[in-house]
Amino acid sequence: MSARQKFNSTNNEAYNWISHNHYSTAIAISKSSEKPIIIYFHSSSCSGCNYIKDTIFSDEEVLNIIFDNFVPVWVEVESEKPDPVISGLVGSHIFIMSPVIQFTNADDDIIHKVGSAPLHTRLSVGYTRVHHDTNDKPTKQDVIEHLYISLAKFQISKGFSDKGLNLLNNTQFQVNNNEANYWKKIIHKSESNKNIQIQSASPVPLLTRSLFEFSQNLIKVQDDHLMIDWRGQPATGSWAHYSDCLREVVFGIYQALMDIAIAAEKNTQTEKSSLQTKRLLQDWHESYRHLQGIALGLEPSILEAQHFHSLLSLGKQRTIRNNLTHCVMSEFWAHAPAIRLCLDEIRSNKDKSQSTPINIIKEYGRPPQNYGDIEELYQLWEDNHWALLNEFSSIKDIELDEKLSWWEDNPITIRFRLARMAWHPQDHAAVLQTICQRLDRPRSETEHLSFRLLCALGRAEGALMFCEVADIKSMADALSEKIRIRNKELIDYYL
Repeated sequence: MSARQKFNSTNNEAYNWISHNHYSTAIAISKSSEKPIIIYFHSSSCSGCNYIKDTIFSDEEVLNIIFDNFVPVWVEVESEKPDPVISGLVGSHIFIMSPVIQFTNADDDIIHKVGSAPLHTRLSVGYTRVHHDTNDKPTKQDVIEHLYISLAKFQISKGFSDKGLNLLNNTQFQVNNNEANYWKKIIHKSESNKNIQIQSASPVPLLTRSLFEFSQNLIKVQDDHLMIDWRGQPATGSWAHYSDCLREVVFGIYQALMDIAIAAEKNTQTEKSSLQTKRLLQDWHESYRHLQGIALGLEPSILEAQHFHSLLSLGKQRTIRNNLTHCVMSEFWAHAPAIRLCLDEIRSNKDKSQSTPINIIKEYGRPPQNYGDIEELYQLWEDNHWALLNEFSSIKDIELDEKLSWWEDNPITIRFRLARMAWHPQDHAAVLQTICQRLDRPRSETEHLSFRLLCALGRAEGALMFCEVADIKSMADALSEKIRIRNKELIDYYL
């Protein structure tokens, strides 16, 4: 057995891997050798991790690729007491359901992750242990293909797209062909912006669809066209005096959405026992549309831009797509199951064994990957988001203060978890804005206006969740038709 295949039986650390205690050495070697870093986060209590250690990372071919092309770092994530070095690495790389095999550059920017590897979730302050979400067992071929994809993305990040493309073209992909082809498209810039067409379970699906279509066409209009004379039909009523330019037409739609929201809020049919739940769900939904508005119109090259060469507030950088994928996944695969389990326990009046993330994945499927058609990601998000809103609308206010420990050390209330559903998208909206600034991608004025339209849509939809008044639904249908007409005028006269 070669030295590369030998493992220390005491701490499960490969002899030739650099320990997490010497991570600064790995950074220095990466800079001098111009090789990316492969970081493996190992937990001895994770069967999937042990499989990787004993099978994948004991294979001569795999090790030759790793040691010839990467700087290998081995991180033991479990410890008897908090270790600042482990905490720093885990806190920077492992979020909700992050694969244990990851790749970085010398600036410690995350380049790639092996999605088929076991997934970990950060758990406690100090990171003395990690919650094991899955015990996945990737094949040797799968890991080898990810090694070459990461090498290609490393070259792309340095501006050597031709080298990255050669790596992708010269590798025989059997498992990850779709992902390899996606990055080829990114290199060729054949992935372009397109309007996101989503089918929505919104209380007013026609309004939701027409508003999305209008907003996505609005952002294509040049800012200096906002104040030229409006060439479409003038508005009626008071707005007849305020529709002489596109900017005012936009705010006419904005105000109409707010009028619907106010009317719906006045006619809510929520039971008094669920008023607090109603407000929490509305806040959550408004934040959901807020985040989508921030991301609206960003081109694939910006969605996938990876390397800022600096430490961001949420740890090592994640792309905008990574942030969006994380929000989709955390909403449905992480936070919602904790609420559901707590409700099951209190409503059945008996304790139940804690549902594991492994079972959640078995029941609902795996979280989305960090590549591919952005429209598919939005549609998955829309479907799951409305499913959860409908499911949790049954929560009574008296149930909000019930507690359950999920991956936390201490029990957490349902109220806190629902509130987190609202502030978590706001958190990532701030990150997306920061990323755009760092990438020197200023948002146009029409993009800012479209963002405000989506925020108003979120307010209206949130109010309509609890309103069954036919006249108000008719208002929404009438507005959707007006927006459809405005959208046609926008296309005819401005695009």
